[in-house]
Amino acid sequence: MARPAPVRVVLADALPLVRAALAMLVESAWDMEVVGQAGSAGEAAGLVRDERADVLVIDTALLADVQVPTGVRVLLLAAHDEYDEYIVPASAFGVLPRNVSPDELLRAIRSAAATTHRGQ
Repeated sequence: MARPAPVRVVLADALPLVRAALAMLVESAWDMEVVGQAGSAGEAAGLVRDERADVLVIDTALLADVQVPTGVRVLLLAAHDEYDEYIVPASAFGVLPRNVSPDELLRAIRSAAATTHRGQ
């Protein structure tokens, strides 16, 4: 039996080191691939659209102007005290603390992808 197509993930964070660490983690999963990394909201929106991403993992600091295509799920990474400060977009699957464990993040990405067009 053939493996399903990997979950296509775009990572967005203003800090290059954070993006690189997230990319290494996501790429280590057999069922995921990073299809883009963004340092700004506009760049993230373009990558999600152009690369046909399944999931966008984005720091809440970049969230304000991101227009996410239908079917793409958003996982927000927030500082522990920021949850109430943000209006979560309809496409958001959930909000995770920035200190989330690697296993929890990968589980959340899988869960989010399962609710997209991939899981329908």
